[in-house]
Amino acid sequence: MKTGWDKLVIILDAGGYVSYDYKTATKPLEMCGALIRDYGGNLDTLHDVASGPRNLEDRLKTLGKGIGDTTVAIFLRELRGIRDKADPPLSPLALIATTESGYLRPGTQNPKRALSNLNKAWVASGQPADGFADFESALVREGLRLRYVAIP
Repeated sequence: MKTGWDKLVIILDAGGYVSYDYKTATKPLEMCGALIRDYGGNLDTLHDVASGPRNLEDRLKTLGKGIGDTTVAIFLRELRGIRDKADPPLSPLALIATTESGYLRPGTQNPKRALSNLNKAWVASGQPADGFADFESALVREGLRLRYVAIP
C-alpha cells in the first residue's frame, strides 16, 4: 500500500507485464486495502477464519474485482501442502497432461479423484509432499503446450 499506484505501474512495466491497462495497477491496491480492512492485512488470518477450502476460495474472491476462479486456483495451488485449506481443484490443463503423460488413465478420472490419485502417486514415488505444487504447475504448462500442439 505504501508503494502506491504510480510505483506499482513502474513495477508492472519493469516486470514485463504488457497486457494491462491502468486499472490493473489499481486492483492490487484495492485488494490489499480489503485484506487490511477485513483481516488485519494478514493472509494467515484469512486462512484461519475460513471454514474450509471452498470458503477460503470464496473469501479470496471477495477481496476485489478481477479475482476469479482461475486467479484463486493459481494462488492456492502454490500454497497446496503449506496451508491445509489450500486445496483448489486440479486444473483441466493439468488433467489433460496427466492422462497424456501416462500418470493417470485417460477418461476415467474426474478432477477431484485425479488430484487425489496423482498426489498419492507423487508421495508413493518418494517425492517430497511440499514439491507437489511445483509438479502440478509443470503439468499445467504441459497441458498448455499440448493444447497449442493440437491447434492446426
